[in-house]
Amino acid sequence: MSAADYAILGLTPTASIEDVKKTFKKLALKHHPDKGGSHDEWVKLQTAYEHIVNPTPSSANQMNEMVTPPVVHTIKISLEQLYTGYTRKLKINRDILCSSCNGACICKSCGGKGIVVRIIQMGPMVQQMQTPCQDCNGGRKSRGSCQACKNTGLIKEGKIIEVNIKPGQLNQIFRFPNQGDYQFNGKPGDVIIKIEPLPHNSYTPLNGGHLLIKKSIKLQDALMGHTLTFIHLDQRKINIIVDYIKPGAPYILHGEGLLKGKSHLVIEFEIIFPETPDMKWCDIYGPRIKDTIDESYMEMTRLTKPLEGNENEDDDENENMNGHIPHPGQCRQM
Repeated sequence: MSAADYAILGLTPTASIEDVKKTFKKLALKHHPDKGGSHDEWVKLQTAYEHIVNPTPSSANQMNEMVTPPVVHTIKISLEQLYTGYTRKLKINRDILCSSCNGACICKSCGGKGIVVRIIQMGPMVQQMQTPCQDCNGGRKSRGSCQACKNTGLIKEGKIIEVNIKPGQLNQIFRFPNQGDYQFNGKPGDVIIKIEPLPHNSYTPLNGGHLLIKKSIKLQDALMGHTLTFIHLDQRKINIIVDYIKPGAPYILHGEGLLKGKSHLVIEFEIIFPETPDMKWCDIYGPRIKDTIDESYMEMTRLTKPLEGNENEDDDENENMNGHIPHPGQCRQM
């Protein structure tokens, strides 16, 4: 509340709340639009009454402040930069108060817009109301002439913001308070910087800071063992000895994810099968194949064994199979 609010009601700041309510009731009957009164005058009376009767814990100036939305920028960086950490300088253009006229060329209460947005709290409810500016009577008229800001009260400024990106942390958000555009009747907004990694040709970031890389491997290497070499995001050469790879089972390198020592690198293998294997291939790799699928073979035999009472249902098929299921690991005899 302010002395101006009491003056609109024809009272002094020493008036009691009861006097304010009685006076407002009389003026409301006189100036209400439904009674032929002026709409603008009615809005002024109502706004002044609310400021006096329902003040917020903050001051009247804070009540009139507009809530300025933040300005959001997105920085796209490579996965290599995210892995090692990165410092990025970002230039933003923002409105600041004109240094030549110090904003004197316009009404500071409304910023030259002719209206102000007031926040009125009624118990637990908060309401925003647009009202004509009392300082310039909603005239939207400048109070002088300034060539520097062209009577806007504001000029552009380029500001450098330094963003220190921590190694390995996805979805980082940086907030710089009050670094946005200047507001005549409110605080400057915040600047928010979001970090977004660019797509990578080899690596894919996973939840929890883990990394995924896909590699192709020949069947014989998957069965008999293989030394795999690749380059990590920090240009280190990684050598791993793969003894045996089960189809669909990932290989985990602990501590080699985006969060060094805390997250992992997941290697997903695609096994390349030979197009035309010969008998020499079967002689070399057949025993290893047999050892790895014996358990699956026993389970398949159990599941395909005829149930009691149905022994004759598949006699023809059993005769063609010579009475047994061929072992998947057996090689055809030439």
